[in-house]
Amino acid sequence: HPNFIRWSICNGNKPRVLFVRGLGIQGIAIGFVVATVLTLSHVPRWYRVFAFIFWFIGFSTIIAAYKGLCLILHTARCR
Repeated sequence: HPNFIRWSICNGNKPRVLFVRGLGIQGIAIGFVVATVLTLSHVPRWYRVFAFIFWFIGFSTIIAAYKGLCLILHTARCR
């Protein structure tokens, strides 16, 4: 049963998983840029929360790619 679940979740081949990892790293980098710009600007502090959105997307994408799940195929409901 655990092996079936592990192998049924993995839907991406190596190039797709590497591409999704790159997207995750890019999301994290965009989060850092947004956080830096919002920290150095004169906007109120609570606007810095918007950087968390990019960090969450980036880290969750990297974790999914580590497990072998291609989020692009998963959201398109392809196998």
